[in-house]
Amino acid sequence: MNSVRLLAAAALVLPVWTAPADALTWHLREWVFDDGGTAEGLFDYDFTSRQFSNVDVTTFSDTGSVNRVYTAMTPRSGASLLYMIEEPAADLTGTGTMWSQLWGVMYAEGTIDAVGGLKYETTCGNAACSVIGPIERTLVSGVITTDPDYGTAVPEIDASAGLGALAALGGMLAFLRGRRRV
Repeated sequence: MNSVRLLAAAALVLPVWTAPADALTWHLREWVFDDGGTAEGLFDYDFTSRQFSNVDVTTFSDTGSVNRVYTAMTPRSGASLLYMIEEPAADLTGTGTMWSQLWGVMYAEGTIDAVGGLKYETTCGNAACSVIGPIERTLVSGVITTDPDYGTAVPEIDASAGLGALAALGGMLAFLRGRRRV
C-alpha cells in the first residue's frame, strides 16, 4: 500500500512526457553549406501521414544574396526524405532542388542535428526530378528544431520549482515513514 502512495506522490512531481502532435513545424537553424552559403526557413511534418508540407526555405550565397526559394515538394518526398523544389511544374528539368534525409523528424520533436545523410543543393536532372544534376553544395552544419525561438534567448533556470518538487517528495516520504511507525 505504501508503494502505491509513493508512486502516486512521485507522479505528482515528475514531468509528464507526451507523444508529438500529429503535425509539427520544423525550423532550419544555423544551416551552412561547404561554400559558405546558408539556408533558413521552415517546413511541416505530419506524423500520421509521414509527409512534409508547407515548405518555405530560402538558400543564400556566401555573400548573403538569395540563391533559391523553395516552396514545394517533389513527388518523391515523404517519410524522412525532404526533396524541396523552387516551384512545381510539369517539367522539373533544371529546377533548383534541395535534397535532405532527416531521420529524426519521424520520431521526435525538439532539436535535431541536421548534418549527416544526404543534404545538398542541386537541380533536377529530368522532368520528374527522379534524377539530379551535379551537386552544387553540401550542408556542413545546422540543426532543425520545433522551437521557433531557438537561439534567440538564453532560457532562465528556475531552481525553485525543482527544489519545491524535491521538498514535496521528501515530505511525502517522511509522512509515509512516520505512518509506518505508528
